[in-house]
Formats: sequence, structure tokens, C-alpha cells
Amino acid sequence: MNKLIISLGLIGLLSQSLMAQEDLKGIWWAEEGKVKVEIYQKTDETLAGKIVWLAKTTDKKGNLLTDKNNPDKALRSQPMMGLEMLENIRWENGQWKATVYSPKRGRRVNATMKLSDSDELQVKVSMMGMSRTRTWARASE
Repeated sequence: MNKLIISLGLIGLLSQSLMAQEDLKGIWWAEEGKVKVEIYQKTDETLAGKIVWLAKTTDKKGNLLTDKNNPDKALRSQPMMGLEMLENIRWENGQWKATVYSPKRGRRVNATMKLSDSDELQVKVSMMGMSRTRTWARASE
């Protein structure tokens, strides 16, 4: 009987996680409407987010924007379009956790994410004891 209860509990947690993943997937407006990020299934257990649209795609000289602040010099020439900025998104202890890459600063920071409703995602980044929350809006695909 105990094994049955434990099994049902695990199945419930797994289905809750899978439903939450479906809710999070899609295209989101980020950076105050200057960027669209698509959250998609990366592995069985994790999601990821990549840049799929930029308000500004070139610099002042007309060159495509690249990840020029990446700490890895070999990656500085990779284009911003398609850049994976959300990594290892996973449902953990009742909330979404992820690593966010900031191309502006060339840093990775920890984040938690929470759907405030089906069309708003609160992204809270934390670094060195400080945190900041941004609201992303679901984009029509």
C-alpha cells in the first residue's frame, strides 16, 4: 500500500512538471520589447531559451550583432540571433530555475521564473545577494 501511494505521488509530481513545461514553452517578449526569446524543450527534463527576434540586428556599421562580450573569445563572433540565453530551465521544488546568459555583460546568472498568468512570466535574476525581476509577455506566434 505504501509503495502504491509513493508511486502515485511520483506520477503526480511528474505530470505537474510536464504540464508546467507546456505552459512555459513558446515565444516571449523580453528586454522591454527589444528581444523575442523562444522557450523550447531541450532534453527530457530541461527547457532552454534562444533569441529568435531582435529589434536591432546590426551595429552602426551595418554588421550583424554578435556576442562580442562573451568571456570565451572564440564565441565572440557568434551571431546574437539564435543565441541560447536561457539554459538548463528545470522545475525544481515547485518553481522554475534556470541560468540566464546576459550578452550585454557576458555573464551567466542564476534565475527563478514564475508564470503570473498564462501570458506573463516573471524572471528574477540573482547575483551577489542582489536580485532584479523582469516581466516577459507572451508573444503571439
